[in-house]
Amino acid sequence: KARTFTGADKTQTLKTAIYDEEVGKGKVLTYWIPDPQIQILVPVSTIINDSNERTWLELFNENMVNLKEEEWGLSEFYPLNATLKLDNKNKAIIVDLPLNHQYGQGSATETNFINVLKKDISSNSDLKKIRFSTNGEPGIELGNYGHQEEVSIQQQKNHAFFFYYPEGNENPFLVPSIEKYKDIKMAVEDMKKDQPALGLKSSLLPALPIDEVSIKEKTLIVSMKENTNLQDDQPTINAYESLLLTAKEFGLEKVFITNSPIKNIGPFDLSKENKVPLAPNQRTLQ
Repeated sequence: KARTFTGADKTQTLKTAIYDEEVGKGKVLTYWIPDPQIQILVPVSTIINDSNERTWLELFNENMVNLKEEEWGLSEFYPLNATLKLDNKNKAIIVDLPLNHQYGQGSATETNFINVLKKDISSNSDLKKIRFSTNGEPGIELGNYGHQEEVSIQQQKNHAFFFYYPEGNENPFLVPSIEKYKDIKMAVEDMKKDQPALGLKSSLLPALPIDEVSIKEKTLIVSMKENTNLQDDQPTINAYESLLLTAKEFGLEKVFITNSPIKNIGPFDLSKENKVPLAPNQRTLQ
């Protein structure tokens, strides 16, 4: 963990995402959790060390009981009232629900349940579809969708990352927009503004006033506004990581700031390119 020391005042500044070098032999899992208003889904990621070579889904099923949604300021959602199994032959996940499941009661609950499943599966695997069953029989009854047997999964791409502050927390979650963007320039422009309807805050301002971005091969090249005064503090790290995560959404691998007024923010060396993370919002589940 990187520490920064300023005079007598010691503050710890930390990365919030998971990066290649931290994983070792572990597996990264991401769970998507609704906010208390059920407006957005917040990805929370963790590194699981497993010596038994189990599949991501076995680890996912086993660890969803350890999520501390309410402690994190999110809504209580896991463990899912469903059994998830891999169907490798059909490149699918079978989601079997009990007869008395609560997910078919009203459009928000249903959409939410399906969206959580899609995001959980697309973040942790490259599987392309979900097959539903109820008590072992094909299909699921949902008030709004009617009888569903199969849903296809699109890989999630081209979102911008914003800040979501749960009530009473001074550190935000980094959360992807619901909207998709045509290109990263438009995404970065939007990241300079709040999205009040969804309870999201700008992830770039005031900490990281970006002037322009361009792409060179797989790197996002960023220039700061003239006379920018960057702080080496947690909000600036959060802003920088939102940029790294957004770059990843557009298939980029690194970010480079051409004219940073300071050499380091926390653990990041801004005099060189930095690799995008593997997954956002790291939490330990132990």
